[in-house]
Amino acid sequence: MGRYKEAIGQYRRALETAPAQYQGPLKSNLALAHYKAGEFQNAVQTLEPLRAGVAPDPKIDLLVADCYLQLGKLPKAVAVLAPYESNPED
Repeated sequence: MGRYKEAIGQYRRALETAPAQYQGPLKSNLALAHYKAGEFQNAVQTLEPLRAGVAPDPKIDLLVADCYLQLGKLPKAVAVLAPYESNPED
């Protein structure tokens, strides 16, 4: 499984003292470590605040959607990806 548990602890410690401009990237990496460790709910809890009030980020949205799928929450996964659905009239 790699050393993802160790990485999670290191990211958490780094977030305690990191300047604001590094918080987003550190949280994204923390969420990815949670994902790789199979901690899908923790990954979602870390990523959802990053999605709030900002322009969509396909990488984050895909990871969140996959986490919801892993958790058996298909409707939530579909809702996350709905903004990317192409309009057949386009």
